[in-house]
Amino acid sequence: MIGARSVVANDIDKVAIGAINLNAAANQTELSVSSENLIGSIDLNWNIVLLGDMFYDRHFVDVVSDWIPKLSNNNISVYVGDPGRLPLINHPLSSKLEMVFKCELPEECLKGNNGMNSGYVWKYKP
Repeated sequence: MIGARSVVANDIDKVAIGAINLNAAANQTELSVSSENLIGSIDLNWNIVLLGDMFYDRHFVDVVSDWIPKLSNNNISVYVGDPGRLPLINHPLSSKLEMVFKCELPEECLKGNNGMNSGYVWKYKP
């Protein structure tokens, strides 16, 4: 993250934590890694929260979508990355998301994404 004083990468999955560390090393990036479940947390030192691939389940979408406005209400910008899964697209939260980026998924990703062929980044707009 160019210009960031600090970056905290977070996932509760140990395999994902390993991938985060490998990716950081490959990109010569310094960051802190946390395996604590931070969903629902508010840290006033955060400026931006990037949520990736969190909207695969209807119940989980409700949990995360309750958290997003709380982050925003504390002046924390929230960006969401997702390939357009139905639990997100069909959720009321989607009406407050503005697409800021779209890309076609590479061939090697298509098989694992059940017919979804694009990736999106949205910014939460209260």
